[in-house]
Amino acid sequence: MPIDSEKVQRFLAARGQVQRVSRIGAGAWSTAFAFELQGRRRVVRFGRQVEDFRKDERAAELYAPRLPVPRVLEIGEAFDAYAYAISEWAEGGAIDALPEAELRRALPSLLDTVDAIRAAAPPTESGFGWWPSRGRALHDSWAQALLGIVHDEENPRLAGWRSFLRNDPEASGVFDHAASRLAEVAAACPEGVRHAVHADLLAGNVLCLDGTVSAAIDWGNSLVGDFLYDTAWLVFWSPWHAGLDPDVVLRETRRRGADAGADLANFAERILACQLHTALDSMAYNAFRRDESNLAGTIRRLLPLLDAPPGSAGGASRAR
Repeated sequence: MPIDSEKVQRFLAARGQVQRVSRIGAGAWSTAFAFELQGRRRVVRFGRQVEDFRKDERAAELYAPRLPVPRVLEIGEAFDAYAYAISEWAEGGAIDALPEAELRRALPSLLDTVDAIRAAAPPTESGFGWWPSRGRALHDSWAQALLGIVHDEENPRLAGWRSFLRNDPEASGVFDHAASRLAEVAAACPEGVRHAVHADLLAGNVLCLDGTVSAAIDWGNSLVGDFLYDTAWLVFWSPWHAGLDPDVVLRETRRRGADAGADLANFAERILACQLHTALDSMAYNAFRRDESNLAGTIRRLLPLLDAPPGSAGGASRAR
C-alpha cells in the first residue's frame, strides 16, 4: 500500500518548520521523501523492515568517510506500524539510470567504490552471509551462505516464494538446476575470504554526481563473504544497463585486486558462484512478489550460466 503523503507531512511537521517535502523514491521495502528542516536537506524513509535502517546506520558508523555512506540521524516508530529513518541528504542521481556514455564515464568511480568496500573491515566479528546490525552473520562458511538460498526460511521477508515457484514447473526446474550448479562451484570459494559485500549496487542504491559516486545507500541486503560478489552482481545485471561493460568490470577487478594483493584464487569459479546466487536470489524475490515478467527475465539471463564449463565465468563477460 502506498505511503499516505498527508501522514508524512504531519509526521514531519511535528519536528518544526519543515519545507519542500517531496517523494523521491520507493522500493519493495521502503519509501523515501526529501525534506528541508532549518535550512538543511534530509531524507526520511518509511518501511516495515527496521533492521534495514539499522544496518544503514551501522554501515555509516563503520565506513564513512572512507565510503560515501550518508549518516542515519534518527530511527523510530512512525505511523500505521511503519518504522522511519532520517538520514543526511546526498546529492546525485541513480548511477544505473545514467545514459550509456555517462555510465561509462562513471564506471571507474563505481569500481573505486567496490574496491573501498573490499578494503573495509567486515561488519561483524564472525559468520558469513546476511548480517544483523548487532551480532554475528548467519552462517558458518561462505559456501553455506551461498547454498542457503535454496531454503524458503533463509530470508523470512520472502516467505512463501517456494510454493509459488512450484506452481511453475519450468521456472522451478531452472531454479533446481541452478542450485545444483551452485553446489558444484561453491566449493571453489576460499574459506578465509571474509569481507563486507554491499550486494545491491544497482536499483538506485548508488548515487552519482558529475561522474563520481556520491553515495552508497541501502545496506539492508548486504552480506559478509567473498568480495567478488559485488563484481559478479554488476556483471550479472549488466545487460540491463548500457555502459556497464562486463568485460571492463571483470578485467579491472582482476587488475585492481592483484595490485592490492587480494586473494584472486579460483576467480572464474567464484564469479560464477556469486552470479548463480544472484540469479537464485532474484528468482526467489520475484516469486515472492508474483512478478512473472521479471522472473522470466532473470531466467533468460541465468540460462547461459547453467552449462558454463568448470573454470569459466559462464560467458559473463559476453552478456549481451
